[in-house]
Amino acid sequence: MTTINLTKNSYGTQLKFERSHSTIQFNVNTVPTEKVTALFLTHFSIDAQEKILSSKLMTDLPIYLSKEAFELRQQLILLGELEKTQLNYKIIPVNIPVIIDDFTITALMSDSIYTGSLTFLIEDDDHKRVFFTGDTRLNGPRKKRTKKWIHHINQSPLDTLILDTNHEPNVNNYTEITILDHLNKQLKINDLTAITLPNENLHLVYNLTVLAKKLDKIVVLNSKLNHLLAYFYPESKTILLDSSSIPVIKNDPAKYILINVKDVSDSFTITPKNRYVLADYFENNKNKNALSISSHLSQLDVHELLNRLSVSPKQLIVMDPNFTDNTLSY
Repeated sequence: MTTINLTKNSYGTQLKFERSHSTIQFNVNTVPTEKVTALFLTHFSIDAQEKILSSKLMTDLPIYLSKEAFELRQQLILLGELEKTQLNYKIIPVNIPVIIDDFTITALMSDSIYTGSLTFLIEDDDHKRVFFTGDTRLNGPRKKRTKKWIHHINQSPLDTLILDTNHEPNVNNYTEITILDHLNKQLKINDLTAITLPNENLHLVYNLTVLAKKLDKIVVLNSKLNHLLAYFYPESKTILLDSSSIPVIKNDPAKYILINVKDVSDSFTITPKNRYVLADYFENNKNKNALSISSHLSQLDVHELLNRLSVSPKQLIVMDPNFTDNTLSY
């Protein structure tokens, strides 16, 4: 028999699969117990993962993540954003079943704001199948990834489908695709523009550099984003906001789009005429330039996903912000 413990707190979602001789865990919002023999991460996060794990110096616990997520961690260490620790990170191959103790794990790339984000298909020795979406969305720019993991679900009967979903109600104004169409119109105006968005969403930053190029503009980034974008998207064209670039920008401000440069605003004296804030959720924000974009499965996405499945899961668990910790067995 397999038991799944599901918890959700401010650090995120956590799943723990237990059988008589082994326990594996997906994501981390509390320090793993000694019973846990392997930890799998849907994505890499400094706050939600590294701090919790480093607090106990769990050097022997294997921590599986994607190649991209591992490289992101390495780059953050180079940037001084993260201390180098002796945690036992391992790169898990994608689309290939891996046997860990009493479980077979298949990691698949997901369409998420996080670099190298994964979804997981988990099968136990009794051939029970569970699918965990992690931080994914259904209508993002990487639809091929979504189509692929839906295909995996549809291969055989599914015992449990676990969805990590968005804030309620479904009030996102845009997807990551439609936000680019909207900004394409807004950025044509002849003024300096500033955009604030989640640092984690490198793919959106890259797409904004592509859009800027079409509009004969150039994206200006802070040092952290500039470094990460150059590593993961070397073809992108950006400039770093520093003492040498500020005079150039001042000479022709309408040519530039500032992204996440508020940390150096004291040295940048030009006030952008147009400011946009992109985020998943705003609390009672009526600012017309505060643009809500979907980063998780919404309520509507859940219904669409179920319609796209050719198998009906015996159990459906929706871990929304109102989720209450739960345990199930099969």
